Amino acid sequence: MSEAQYISYFENLAKQSIAIGHDPDQGRYSFFYIEDPYNMEEIDLAIRNRLTLPALLLETSDGELDKNATTNYTDTIKCVFSVIGKANTTEELRQSRDQCKRIGIEILARMSHDSSRNAIVPGKNVYFRIEEVEYSPISVDTLFFGYQFSFRFVCPFGFSVDSAIWHDK
Repeated sequence: MSEAQYISYFENLAKQSIAIGHDPDQGRYSFFYIEDPYNMEEIDLAIRNRLTLPALLLETSDGELDKNATTNYTDTIKCVFSVIGKANTTEELRQSRDQCKRIGIEILARMSHDSSRNAIVPGKNVYFRIEEVEYSPISVDTLFFGYQFSFRFVCPFGFSVDSAIWHDK
């Protein structure tokens, strides 16, 4: 799964989700890809000046390569997305977090559905396991609240020497 496929999949989820409703053609920006999760200024500017809430924030991924017992190789991609909303009072904060958690769980359910149909990356096996999902409440600044969800995609891949890229093979 390439980075472009990863971003495209989640941006499409943001477009298809009625609750998120990402629609750039209509000026509704409810999806943001976080290139650098340590650059809080970038995230803050996006939330304050561009995003319509609730919004889906997607972080860049890292991963690990592995070989399982059946001699298959896997690329396990560690992924994080957040759903955020806005709140001014304690009651609004609780409502916003509840809404964001519901939306996040709906996204996870869609991911599970898409994984079972090989639809995360069309025609490729990308496995998603709900048992490995972790979530926690988050806040961005003092007005924006929601939930962050961490999970893994497991992608089988071929692992061999390609003689076309080596002089001695």
